[in-house]
Amino acid sequence: MSSPMQKFHGKSYFFRSLAAVSALALLSACATVPQSSTMTPLKAESLAANETLAAQPNGAWPARNWWRGFGDPQLDALIDEAFHNAPDLQAAQARIEKALAQSAQIKAATQADASLNVSDSVTKSSINMGTPSSVSFGSASFDPRSILPQGYWNLTRLSLDANYDLDPWGKSRAAIHGARRAAEAAKVDADAARLTLAATITQAYVELSRLYDARDLLNAMRSASDDRVALNQALLDHRRATKHAGLAEQ
Repeated sequence: MSSPMQKFHGKSYFFRSLAAVSALALLSACATVPQSSTMTPLKAESLAANETLAAQPNGAWPARNWWRGFGDPQLDALIDEAFHNAPDLQAAQARIEKALAQSAQIKAATQADASLNVSDSVTKSSINMGTPSSVSFGSASFDPRSILPQGYWNLTRLSLDANYDLDPWGKSRAAIHGARRAAEAAKVDADAARLTLAATITQAYVELSRLYDARDLLNAMRSASDDRVALNQALLDHRRATKHAGLAEQ
């Protein structure tokens, strides 16, 4: 059986809980709900990458002798020597010559072809072998050898042969086009190999020049440091000498 005091505390806890729930409900009713907003996606034209990656109307392949702009004869000599002895460039040049030869061969096979043939022979027919000496027709007879050609006679033959491929299905034209493109691709490969070799040598040459400059700078700094050490040592010796001279006078 519960006492009146316990009942009072139970009712008090109930009313406090009810007041807290009412306050929370009131606050939630007064709070404003933020409006949802959707971000507008950026257009590709507004991005800087579109301008960076856009095709440039004045874009061109680098100049063939671009490294000569440095004005360094030693660099020019190094690159010229590399071009004459580089196996990659020799192989690229061989591919170009092969592609050009194939293109010329295919083109020659599709062009008109004409040939002129001349033959001359001298023959002599036998009038004795296989030919009877006399043929009789009733009471008449004659010698058939009299109507055969006598002696030697010439036989000359002249002929002109012409050949041309009309190429109705375009097979030959496609072969010529492919051979030309192969030759152009070989030239691009050779130019790329030449450019890569020149860039590699130039990069190594510039790096070597930078290292030489760094060495000269370090030598200059070391020389300046040695001069400072010598100067400080001279000042220290002078102070010591002055100090000893003062003590000697006393």
